[in-house]
Amino acid sequence: MTRRENIEKIFEGSRKQLLALVGFSAANLLLGLFNANITFLFSASFPQFVLELGKILWQDFGSPTPFLIALVLSLALIALYGICYLLAKKRRAFMAAALALFTLDTLFLLWTLMQGFDWSALFDIGFHVWVMFFLIMGTKAWLDLRSLPADEPESTETV
Repeated sequence: MTRRENIEKIFEGSRKQLLALVGFSAANLLLGLFNANITFLFSASFPQFVLELGKILWQDFGSPTPFLIALVLSLALIALYGICYLLAKKRRAFMAAALALFTLDTLFLLWTLMQGFDWSALFDIGFHVWVMFFLIMGTKAWLDLRSLPADEPESTETV
């Protein structure tokens, strides 16, 4: 396997992790809509928080408008990760955009944990570290691919 193929394999592995993040985040949103008391750890935290906040505001104000706004915002946030996944196939810089988004999500998670620590949150932190690792590796792979010389096309001449 050439160095380029190895780096591209790392990049594609990072894209797969990003797709898993999108899928589990969307599943958590659905679980939150149906008030299930379970969540997947391998997901973004902020969209879940926004949805729960919208549900609380709906109860407090008696109007579904805050909930609907929160739902749309949560879906848009997850869609941003999905867009990064799709566009990273052709424009690898979108892996860095996904890393930036998830870094903000991780900082938000850490901030919420400082408000009141729960030992079960260590799992959340662990999975955020896992995703961050793969997004960093994907971004590094993108930078490495940019620095490699372009492969020369194979010759079709016969001797």
